[in-house]
Amino acid sequence: MEQRLIDANALHYRMGVNQDDKQIFYVTGEDIDAAPTIDPESLRPHGKWVKEPFSSRCVCTNCKSVFPEWIRVYNYCPLCGARMMEEEAAKFIQAFGEIMKNETKVD
Repeated sequence: MEQRLIDANALHYRMGVNQDDKQIFYVTGEDIDAAPTIDPESLRPHGKWVKEPFSSRCVCTNCKSVFPEWIRVYNYCPLCGARMMEEEAAKFIQAFGEIMKNETKVD
């Protein structure tokens, strides 16, 4: 049987149960099957790397932690796990690659 994450709040709503009530109620397999599936990726926070002006540091917009600028090659924050918007990482990796290519050229 396939495992999936379900939205317990939607299940409570479907059954007409107030989530704050501490009561026992029975759930059928049909109720569980009807509960909407949650995409696990939707639970993961998202953020951006923002470069600090006049600095070689950047900040995670999710947890506000400060890192050296090279951390932007990663598509997630190592502290809070926020997934960084991919276009930001792609732009930085491309720019970093160009810088490295130019630095390693032999004249």
